Amino acid sequence: MVQYEIRVGVGAIVKRSDGKLLLGKRNVVDNRGAWELFGGLVGPNETLEAAVIRQVREETGIEIKRLSIVATYVRDFDRKHVKNVGLCYLCEYLSGEEHITKFGRINNFM
Repeated sequence: MVQYEIRVGVGAIVKRSDGKLLLGKRNVVDNRGAWELFGGLVGPNETLEAAVIRQVREETGIEIKRLSIVATYVRDFDRKHVKNVGLCYLCEYLSGEEHITKFGRINNFM
């Protein structure tokens, strides 16, 4: 039986008061042109709320407030023997201007 490493992640649906959602369009080789939400792995000793706030800040340059859990997900990376288990949060935009970050995404409210 193959052993899998289980990792915990978070994702964010960021909504402004006008109802527009923030999406990122990948601009790197892996899945170039694909639209995606923001998120990533939870760090050691980090709460889920802190992780989603940090991930959105790192990936977009904006500040958010976590509102509620809207979905759960499991992503299998069979070649790496890894499973990511995560929570996706609805988040409220608070401040900042979205911009391209080191993750190679073009971020826009739509």
